[in-house]
Amino acid sequence: MDVMKLYKKEVNLVDSFFVNRRDGKGKQIPLPFRVGRGASGKLQMIVNQKYLCIPVHVPFAGSTDSLHRATGDIGREIYNLRAKAGYTNSVNVIVSEQPPMLIVPRVDPKNLEYKAHPSVNRRRGMLIGQSFNGNAMEPLIIDLDDPNTCHGLVGASTGGGKSTMMKQMMLSACEMTSPEDLQFAIIDIGEKSFKLFAQLPHCCAYVTTIEDSLALLRKFESQMTGQENTYRTRIAIFVDEGAALLATGDEDTDKEFRRLLKICGDRGRAYGFSLWIGAQNPTDSSVPADVRYNLGVRVAGSCSEATRSEIILDKGNRHAASITMPGVFYVKIKNIITMVFSYSLKQLVNGEEVSIEFDEVTKIRREFDKCEMIELIHEDEEDEDVLPQHAIDAAIEVLKEFTDENGELRNGYIMKTKDAIAKAINRKRTTGNAAPLFNKYLDYVVYCYKTGDYQN
Repeated sequence: MDVMKLYKKEVNLVDSFFVNRRDGKGKQIPLPFRVGRGASGKLQMIVNQKYLCIPVHVPFAGSTDSLHRATGDIGREIYNLRAKAGYTNSVNVIVSEQPPMLIVPRVDPKNLEYKAHPSVNRRRGMLIGQSFNGNAMEPLIIDLDDPNTCHGLVGASTGGGKSTMMKQMMLSACEMTSPEDLQFAIIDIGEKSFKLFAQLPHCCAYVTTIEDSLALLRKFESQMTGQENTYRTRIAIFVDEGAALLATGDEDTDKEFRRLLKICGDRGRAYGFSLWIGAQNPTDSSVPADVRYNLGVRVAGSCSEATRSEIILDKGNRHAASITMPGVFYVKIKNIITMVFSYSLKQLVNGEEVSIEFDEVTKIRREFDKCEMIELIHEDEEDEDVLPQHAIDAAIEVLKEFTDENGELRNGYIMKTKDAIAKAINRKRTTGNAAPLFNKYLDYVVYCYKTGDYQN
């Protein structure tokens, strides 16, 4: 059967259902809705790669509560019609509020392929997916420099597409923005999802352990001082699974992560940091309220429980609990909730689904030079007070070279001395995250030199 003819029948069926709906006793109780009509008066429908979307007219000051309650009945009616045509897959209907629309899975769904996605064309922009603008589909793109969309939470139940959504967001941002403007620091405990993304030229840090994650977030905290909004490069911190940081088994470590994540949300934007937390099966403990508070963008995939939908989208917003179709998300920005269809990072090759992640990462690598990776200095290293004697000796030799006839140190000794220490102790860098440690080393050797206390 021609599926377009079938969909037209389904649209007519829904319009008739609103008028002829009956209760359990057979009494006719029409619903106050009608299928939308175009200028010619024909019933409207929108068919994209995955779904049949049926615009619905809601009367002024009307509520869609009864429409939500009727989706089960509508789904059964559509299923019966499809079954007669030989299509027996289950039909789960969901409601889009803005614009009001019934969303029905196609009998022949096709992925929204990422390779065919529209360009972001916006500096530091990220593509969330396709959303409705009126009855037309258009890309939903967020601005990482905007205070309302700088930070975000992406959550779903297992298999709800959380990781795929986060990957789509990162890839889209990398395509249009140079690593000089935007970089990613990825926290992927256990190397579960994002190992390939460490190869992105925009990836300045990829950490997979609790220890390295603590060091990375503390490094960023140390940079959130001084004059605001003077950053050149924005760093988007992507945490694949928030629960991994807040349920480590050590109470003090959990509290420290909670403090650091809250600081990133509170102060990060003004210092060039964006925080994006992923949560599989989100709970109040895995994404605490004081951390969620500053996460202005909420992206919710299928949630097995209404309470988990409310954790992502905030209290009273149970929309994500109604999602039963893959690739559907609800996005909340500034208290407006929008339904979004995400792109797939797979394509059909000879009848089999093949991942395109490697191809996309490779393409981006060809376009940009790799940014400099962050060197992590751990807390125990930062507390180290005494340098090995051979490092002190190397530093003293440099200081001697820069000492004038009056015993004063000439300009230029600082970096030369630090470089000598770094070479002696096998460190690659003396700046960035390593700067506090090497400032302490410099003060120490200068003190030793001036007091003469530097021999064994």
